[in-house]
Amino acid sequence: MFKKSILFFLAIFSLTLFAFKTNRSDYFFDLRLDDQKKEIGGYAIINYKNFSQDTLDKIVFHLYANYFRNGSPFFEKKVDPQKEGFTQVDSIFE
Repeated sequence: MFKKSILFFLAIFSLTLFAFKTNRSDYFFDLRLDDQKKEIGGYAIINYKNFSQDTLDKIVFHLYANYFRNGSPFFEKKVDPQKEGFTQVDSIFE
């Protein structure tokens, strides 16, 4: 009887997990490499689906390459401007 109760509980518990959808992100990148300028340019299409009950008032992008940009409060070393790397976002739209 105890084993049947545990199996029943696990079955019900696993079914409730499938009832909740998780948030989803899809990414598409179209990039070009200019090896003369040592630049990568292009655009990204990011689709985010929020299946939670919460309303999002902002979405945060972590642009890790910007930590190593001159003037960054996170990186105290001076970087040669010819070797400096960063991510520049020109526009975001809905």
